[in-house]
Amino acid sequence: MKISCVFLTNTVNDDIHTMTQEAVNSLKETCSAEFELSIVVVESNQNSEYFYEGVTKLLCPQSPFNFNKFLNLAIKVIDADWYLLCNNDVLFNKGWMENLFGLVRANPSIHSWSPSCESCNSQNYLKDKYPNKSLLMGYTPRQALSGWCILVNSAAMKKIYPLDERFDFYFADNDYAMTLRAHSIKHALAFDSHVTHLEHKKVSKKVTLASHNLSRDKLPWYLRSKQHTWLFENPKMIDGYTVFSQKWGLWYILKLKCLINDFLFLKLNIDVFSKIFFRPKAN
Repeated sequence: MKISCVFLTNTVNDDIHTMTQEAVNSLKETCSAEFELSIVVVESNQNSEYFYEGVTKLLCPQSPFNFNKFLNLAIKVIDADWYLLCNNDVLFNKGWMENLFGLVRANPSIHSWSPSCESCNSQNYLKDKYPNKSLLMGYTPRQALSGWCILVNSAAMKKIYPLDERFDFYFADNDYAMTLRAHSIKHALAFDSHVTHLEHKKVSKKVTLASHNLSRDKLPWYLRSKQHTWLFENPKMIDGYTVFSQKWGLWYILKLKCLINDFLFLKLNIDVFSKIFFRPKAN
């Protein structure tokens, strides 16, 4: 069985190089011998002279960083039975692959998976809430769906490729989740398959409307309420959220559709409504 892993990195210093190399090393060290593993690193720093050991391909696109575009470039040049899409700040724990593929074989109708991270509070909460479950189906980012590490098989990839390149970073995982729903592809969190998401801390300054050169009346109406003020921590969040809403619909309508569909599809296995509920609007 062929597994191809894609790491995205922006190697601007030794610390980032070390972090990415350790991610590659931990994957190779924990890969079961029954799998044929290939590793693709997509380098955002066009001037990087760093070398990565144990990598099958190193891609250095001559364009600004775009999360989904860079994933698309890597997926296009590799052939696999399963694709592992990863941030460069993920370390793979011993036994993660065996535990995950044990669930994959036992649940062949699930074509997209996320291993769990023991330092992720929301996933720990789910583990405590469902102590007797080995997996939890769902699509909520940073809960059932870990945007930092996703395993998806070739059958599902053929349906969802290419990933929407309007999402250069923010809301890319939300769009992935909605795309799975639209294609009636099940996703699950594997509780006993563990990786460590380092999620290196960055000091970020709060961005106000004034510093973003925006006035509230120039924003789409659905961003003007107080509950959306968190978006202004980073101007690009506004862009990502706007594209997401224009593509999939307003959050409160979408939330209702998701609740209904989760009951019908994930609990009753009725998938006829997925394409109706989650038909994306034209680009």
